[in-house]
Amino acid sequence: MTVFVGLLGVQTAINSAADSTANKAAKFFVGAFVPVVGSSIGDALSSVQGCMSILKSSVGIYAVISVAVMLIPVVLEILLYKLCIFGCGAVADLFELKNISNLLKAVGSALSLILAVIICCLVLFIVSLAIMTAARTGI
Repeated sequence: MTVFVGLLGVQTAINSAADSTANKAAKFFVGAFVPVVGSSIGDALSSVQGCMSILKSSVGIYAVISVAVMLIPVVLEILLYKLCIFGCGAVADLFELKNISNLLKAVGSALSLILAVIICCLVLFIVSLAIMTAARTGI
């Protein structure tokens, strides 16, 4: 029994350290890879995680899943567009077509901004769902 309790204590310590490391990695990832508003979303990540815990304990997780199902295909589509634009820009640079290369870089920047807006909308959906769930349940 003592060994079992000891193992559970070690597992809890390792899980909390892994959660802390995962949170820091998520903040860095969001801050570094989401243009314009990435640092703000990275700072608000703990609030979003708190909102997710409220939603996880109620029926609100189905709303989050439906919002994710609605927005993830759009995010993937924009990422694929960015990949194609990046590839075409590399080919334009290879053939020294400066005007086309600059145009493709501008289109890539516009797609990055659109991606940032969609990610902000996803964050706002999650926070507003948590607020509505908390108001409904009286938390």
